[in-house]
Amino acid sequence: MASITLEYDGRNTAIKKALDLILYLGARVKKTKSHPKNGLDEALEDIEAGRVYEADSVEDMMKQILG
Repeated sequence: MASITLEYDGRNTAIKKALDLILYLGARVKKTKSHPKNGLDEALEDIEAGRVYEADSVEDMMKQILG
């Protein structure tokens, strides 16, 4: 089975109608694999999960880290 990757202007109605026709004729849409996480995505997940610590000074931070 062959596959195609398309990039198009989502506001273009002619292309949308052409894609609808292709899908009507039996083509399938394949879900793309998620992209690897970058540092920002990981940091945002850490914030949401509560894995972020706040410290007033370096000494305070070291106390939190060392227990």
